[in-house]
Amino acid sequence: MALLALVCLYLGSPIASAVQFAVAVQRADPATLASRVDWSLLRPGIEARLTEIASTHLTGPPPAFLEELRSSLADRLASPEGLARVLAHHLPPEGGTGFGQAMRQAWPITPGLWQVSLASPHAPHQPVRLTLRLTDPLALQWAVVGVELPGRLGPWP
Repeated sequence: MALLALVCLYLGSPIASAVQFAVAVQRADPATLASRVDWSLLRPGIEARLTEIASTHLTGPPPAFLEELRSSLADRLASPEGLARVLAHHLPPEGGTGFGQAMRQAWPITPGLWQVSLASPHAPHQPVRLTLRLTDPLALQWAVVGVELPGRLGPWP
């Protein structure tokens, strides 16, 4: 019975962490966001995705000013304030219908890496996909290490 309870706690923990992250986005709570995201893994993914987007529109290497712009934009997006701003309109509004309707899917990639998909009730077919990594197995603490936005931007590994 105790083993079953531990398994249930483990299976629910990435979902609970994703919901706590989404609530922090809704509230634009920088302290909670800072503690729920592994910025050292998220920022390089954002920068790589911006490079990929730019390369589809350029022939040859980008000019120096675009490199600086990409780096500056990645710095701004890879911050609690920047991430909250980008994600705010993709999640249910605070005090809205809640996360029972926002949760779309949750699945393990590996035992310590999960993806959780959340969407606003106003755009249910455009979910935000969060990749979470288990950072503290004893406390079942998870951190966001990747974000995939709906539409053209795609994943931030």
